[in-house]
Amino acid sequence: MACLAERAFADYASSLGYVITEVVADGKLHRFRTEHDDAGQRSGWYVLGERGGVIGDWRDDARHHWRPADADASGKPIPREQLRREARARRGDPQRERIQQHNAHVRVMELWNAAGAAHPEHAYLVAKGLPPLAIKQRSTTLLVPLRDVGGELRSLQSVFYSHTSTRWEKRFFPGVPVKGLHCQLGVADPRRNDPWVIAEGWATGVSIHQATGRPVLCAMSAGNMLAVAQAIHSRDPLRRLLLAGDNDDHPDNPQRRNAGKEAAMQAARAIGAIWTMPRFDKPGLGTDFNDLAMACGLSEVKRQIDLAWNWGW
Repeated sequence: MACLAERAFADYASSLGYVITEVVADGKLHRFRTEHDDAGQRSGWYVLGERGGVIGDWRDDARHHWRPADADASGKPIPREQLRREARARRGDPQRERIQQHNAHVRVMELWNAAGAAHPEHAYLVAKGLPPLAIKQRSTTLLVPLRDVGGELRSLQSVFYSHTSTRWEKRFFPGVPVKGLHCQLGVADPRRNDPWVIAEGWATGVSIHQATGRPVLCAMSAGNMLAVAQAIHSRDPLRRLLLAGDNDDHPDNPQRRNAGKEAAMQAARAIGAIWTMPRFDKPGLGTDFNDLAMACGLSEVKRQIDLAWNWGW
């Protein structure tokens, strides 16, 4: 149990941009070096015990509390039904939700402002073959800004290497709804009705933007494509939009849903736009336009996107 808690706490720290070499759940104060420390300095600190933990930085007086998702304030396990009741109760208290969202938004701004430029040689960017467009970095964690239709920063998505799953993970900042939020890549010429692309993830969006030069809005998930499309369409009803979904095909199980295709189709139909998804010559090459870029090059991404614009779907 302690080992699982330590790995989960390390993941939480990573999502905030802190890297702790070894997490110890002994209830004592531990210090660690942050990205802003000089040699010999350790301004990062944490305390982790059976009931949860807290992590922060002496430099900016940041303090973030953590506890297992299924434990109460004393560290005791919470029955699943109680968790459901509490979630329903939180949704039924608008004032409490507003306060929580305001506090979370303040922390988002603090984290974003404290982050630096993303390094082009970051391991995730190298693996995906991407430049660090529109993002920042805190320690080894990449931060993707999520803005509303007015361009105001509302939330973040963290991309970090998980100690628990031993792979790259993505996590939204807790306490802030992401419905309708997006990450914008590129700027449209206000004098022209340049077409925009709405893609699922940031990596997919960057590949499309690189290949076509068109502005791209990254919805960050298939489930958010409709909300982003509707928000943009409401603000600019004459804007031409292309919904670029993932191709979540399952050749070995045709009964499974193609969630990316369905999301793109639904969003396109709702606003009278067109949609597309990547095509691969053979199975197993991937599901999104970043996978297509890695397998076949940006020229193939451009060809498929241009084909969708020219002919619709």
